[in-house]
Amino acid sequence: MFVNKLFLSTLFVSHAAAIGGVSKQAGQVEENTGPLRGRMSSDGKQSIIAQAVTVPERENFAHVEVLSVGTKNLVKNDSQTVYEDNSGIKHMIIACKEGEEELVCKKRILDAISTDSRQKFRLNTYLSMINAYAAELNGSISILTALDAGDIHVDPPRETMHIKESIQIQRNLQGGQAIPYGIAMIKAMNVWDEYNNKGENVRICVMDTGVNRDHPDLDEDRMFGYDGNELVQPWYRDVDGHGTHVSGIIAAKDNNEGVVGVAPGAEIFTARVFSTNGQFYSSNVITALQVCKDAGAKVISMSLGGPDSLSYEKQAYTDLHEKYGIVTVSASGNDGGTNYSYPASYDNVISVSSVNWDYERSSFSTRNNKVDVAAPGSRILSTYENRGYALVSGTSMSCPHVSGVVALMLNANPSATPAQIFKALETSSENPNTTERDNDMGYGIVNALAAVKEISKINNSIDIGSGSGNNNGNNNGSSGNTGGSGNTNNGGSASNNNAGSSDSDCVELVITLKTDKFGSDTSHWLKEGSQFLFYFNSFDSYSTYQETACIDPKLCSEYNIRDAFGDGISGEGLEVKYGGEVVYEGGDWGIGGVKYLGAC
Repeated sequence: MFVNKLFLSTLFVSHAAAIGGVSKQAGQVEENTGPLRGRMSSDGKQSIIAQAVTVPERENFAHVEVLSVGTKNLVKNDSQTVYEDNSGIKHMIIACKEGEEELVCKKRILDAISTDSRQKFRLNTYLSMINAYAAELNGSISILTALDAGDIHVDPPRETMHIKESIQIQRNLQGGQAIPYGIAMIKAMNVWDEYNNKGENVRICVMDTGVNRDHPDLDEDRMFGYDGNELVQPWYRDVDGHGTHVSGIIAAKDNNEGVVGVAPGAEIFTARVFSTNGQFYSSNVITALQVCKDAGAKVISMSLGGPDSLSYEKQAYTDLHEKYGIVTVSASGNDGGTNYSYPASYDNVISVSSVNWDYERSSFSTRNNKVDVAAPGSRILSTYENRGYALVSGTSMSCPHVSGVVALMLNANPSATPAQIFKALETSSENPNTTERDNDMGYGIVNALAAVKEISKINNSIDIGSGSGNNNGNNNGSSGNTGGSGNTNNGGSASNNNAGSSDSDCVELVITLKTDKFGSDTSHWLKEGSQFLFYFNSFDSYSTYQETACIDPKLCSEYNIRDAFGDGISGEGLEVKYGGEVVYEGGDWGIGGVKYLGAC
C-alpha cells in the first residue's frame, strides 16, 4: 500500500472529477460539476488533507521516474517466449486445455501461481476465439513454473503501419471536394456511376487508434464502435489521427467538400486497439477480431502488424475466413525489404503493398511472396485529427483502399465468400510489371470496377457464413453514437478546484488523467512545499479525471503518480500542464513517476 490507514482516514472526500465526455465542438472535456468539499487553509488554498495530520513519507523512490517523454523499449527473450516492455512487464498468452471452459481455465492458471506471487501476475483478457488468456507478469518467469511450458506463448507487439515522418497536416481544403489520386487510380468512382454502388449495407471493422467521430467529412450515422472494457476507450476519440485517416480513406463522405473515400456509403465500426501510450500486442488484436465478428462486420481492415507468427492467431484468421465468412485485409509492412509482417503474411489475410501515383512500388513497401495485391499508399490525402486533413504515407494507407474495394464487391454480391473475394481480386488486379504476380505488388494494383464486375458474375445458391451474424446489421453489444462506457461520472464528487485562485502570483497546474482498463491500480497526489493538496486512489476504468490547482512558483511542488502493478497507464495516460504549457504527456512511467515544479 502506498498510504497507511491513518492517512486514508483523514481524507474528507475525493474531488477528482470524472469527465462526462468530449466536446464535439472543440475537443475539450465537459465537466460534470458538483459540490466542492474540503478544507480551506489559512492562505485560502483548498486541501483535502486535514491540516493537523502529518502525512507520512511514501515508498522508496528508487524506481520512480522523473516524468519526461521517453522512447519505448521492447525486448524479446527467446528462451522465455515473452516480450518485455520498458517497465519490465512481460507479456504472454497462456493457452487453456482442449475443451477447458473459460472459468475452469482461469482457476487452474491462478492456482498455479503461489500466493506471495499473485500481486506480480495478472490475467488481462480471455481470448474466446483461441481459448486462451492474455497475461502480464511483473517479475521472474519462474513464477509460472507450475504451468505447462507448452501452454505459455509469446504475445508479440503490433504497431500501426504508417511513416510518421511523412505526415503533413492540411488544416483546411479549399475549392470544394478533392478527389485523392488513389480513388481515381483504383477506379472507385466508376463503380459508383456504373453500379450505383458506394458500399452501402456493408460494415467494415477498422482496428486502429480510434476515430474522430465528429469530423465533418465522416458520416456520424454510419459510425459505430465497441465500448466495452476489453479494448481502449472511448472508440470515438482519436488523439493520434491514424484511425481517422484510415477511416476517411474507406468512407469519407461524398459531400462536395473535403475528400471522398473508396466506399462512402459503407459503415465503419471502430475497434480501438491502439492509443497514444503503451505497447499493444497480438492479444489485443485477437480480442478485436472477436469484437468485429460479434458486431456483424463483413470486412476487417487492419493497418497494423508486427513480428512473429503465432499459431493461435493464425487459426483465428482461418476461422474468420472459413467459418464466419469475414474478409480480413492487412498492411504488408513498411521496412522496404522482404520481412514477413503479421497478420498480413497469414494465408487467409489479404496482404496489401503500396504504390505511388506513378504506379510504382513505394520505396518503403515490404515485398515478399505473401503480398496479394497493391494499392496507393504514398502521400495519401484523408481525414485527420482536429477536424482537419493530412497527407500520410505507408502501407497503412494502401490497406484501407482495398478494404473499401471489398465493400463495393460485397455490396454487388452480398453472398460472396472470402475465397471468392480473394479470387476476384487476384484476377481483376493489374500488375504493370508482369502478367503473373511478383513480390512487389502481388497480382497487381486493385481495380474496383473490374473486381465488382468479376464478383457480380458469381451466383451463390447458399449464403456461406450466414450463421456468423455478419449480415444482421446490428451492433451486437457495441455502441452506436452513444460513446464509450468509461466516461460516466462514477465515483468521486466533481469539482472545479482552483486552489489559491486569489493569489495572482500563483501558476495554474492542470492534471488530466485518462485511466486504462486497470484504473484501480492508479493513485496520484500533489504536494506544494510541505503541504499536500490532494491524494486520490479510487478510479474507474477508461475514465477521464481532471485536477486543477494554482501553486506558488517560489516553492518546490511535486506531482506524483503511481501504478500498483508497475506498468504505468496503457491508454491515453497523463497530461501535466503547468502555466498553460504541457510539461509531460504519456503513460510509460512503470511503477511511478514524479514531476517537479516551481523552485525545485
